[in-house]
Amino acid sequence: MNVRDKILVFIDSWREAFGGSGGRYPQYYIAYEDLRCSGVHFPQRSPDTAPIFTPPVTHPISRHPQPGYEMTSSSTTTLDEAMAAEVETLRLG
Repeated sequence: MNVRDKILVFIDSWREAFGGSGGRYPQYYIAYEDLRCSGVHFPQRSPDTAPIFTPPVTHPISRHPQPGYEMTSSSTTTLDEAMAAEVETLRLG
């Protein structure tokens, strides 16, 4: 499969995975429809291709270091500062 066909398969898969025109990311549906209406023929997807599915987030993702990962909750040292201090002691071999 050439690069053009792979890209078209991705666009088609994303259109389907993101819920079409009423989905969370309608731009994939719009891109698919624009290309299809302009005469682009999308390659047939293999029936054994795994569907693209991303489950919804069920809990918030923490952007801050969590206690228990060698940083206490009362630590004033940022992760970047801690990593910079440890880099000086690292050796190869």
